[in-house]
Amino acid sequence: MRRLEQLLQPEPGALALDAELPADLPPEDAIEGAKSRYTLVVELARRERLTVRQLVGRLGGGRGHLTFTGTPEQVADAIETWCTRGAADGFAALKVGAISLFLVLGVLAIAGVLPGTDSPGTSHLTEFLPHGGEGLVIGLLASMFAYGGLETVTIAAESEEPVRGVASAVRTAMWRIALFYIGSMAVIVTLVPWDSKAVVEKGPYVAALDRLGIPGAGQLMNVVVLVALLSAMNANIYGSSRIAYSLVERGRGPRALGRVSGGVPRTAVLVSCVFGFGCVLLSYWRPDDVFAWLLNMIGAVILVVWVFIAVSQLRLRRRLEREASRQLVVRMWAFPVLTWVALAGMAAIFVLMAREPGTRVQLYATGAMTAALALGGYAWQRTRAEP
Repeated sequence: MRRLEQLLQPEPGALALDAELPADLPPEDAIEGAKSRYTLVVELARRERLTVRQLVGRLGGGRGHLTFTGTPEQVADAIETWCTRGAADGFAALKVGAISLFLVLGVLAIAGVLPGTDSPGTSHLTEFLPHGGEGLVIGLLASMFAYGGLETVTIAAESEEPVRGVASAVRTAMWRIALFYIGSMAVIVTLVPWDSKAVVEKGPYVAALDRLGIPGAGQLMNVVVLVALLSAMNANIYGSSRIAYSLVERGRGPRALGRVSGGVPRTAVLVSCVFGFGCVLLSYWRPDDVFAWLLNMIGAVILVVWVFIAVSQLRLRRRLEREASRQLVVRMWAFPVLTWVALAGMAAIFVLMAREPGTRVQLYATGAMTAALALGGYAWQRTRAEP
């Protein structure tokens, strides 16, 4: 009962054991803690017209976690569903383990201590930008595309302790990027010549492992890359569906996307999947033109999103420090200097895009789309504000 009161935060004495939840519970925005769990519990009680006593019985055994009773067949189905939903943990563990092993083998080979391999030293690092700046721009946009979902580490409303979860994720994100992404790329460019056809034909990781002469390692890495893609897809579907649901809750999206079933915005999840698999088909049907154009444009769109995030931080952090400093749990290092550095870096990428013919059109298209969305949103807000 005490835990239920901590979750729902009602007025003192408002919960009666043999009555339903009071109608005047605080809105979700006023809850300090697990907002999504609050919504799920309240919706469960309203939907099934549970008394407080019944609700405590439903939630008490697992403290709000999944509890289940039924026939052996039903229990087996429940276990299967639970395992399927937990597959993302396996995806993450497999790709982290594989990349870690790749880094160890690569460093040993570069150091010349891996049996059966000769160290290339720095012989493959002598040429910088051999084809000019266009390759750099395309590589930067591809990196933006690859890390476009990084901001989803701040979507932790469904976690047990969202404040601690967000703080931990943000603090570890940078060293993970430095170790697993920059570190693996450094190993690859050191082991494999930049003009090796194997990089294009087999992929960079497979090309590097083939040079080490490890039997079957290249094909195994293909499996790991596939698992990593599935893991990324899982994270992005989660993030996009929850953002769509959040927009609907604030009256800024079609209501159909906000339908919740079993605590999950299933319609938003399905729509996200449709768009995702549509892009997969484009990469298969038109890999050299439409998909490449879309890839570069999405990279530019992600930069626009990050610009808005940085500008929002510059404005809102100072306000938060003045009005509610206790809520500022995660503080960015060297604020606001690093924020301005990030904005300068993003502006530099935009300038590089404008200078290269291969990415100039995507930049202009992104600018036009951003302007159209901004004007449309402004007009919509003005319309809603009118009495």
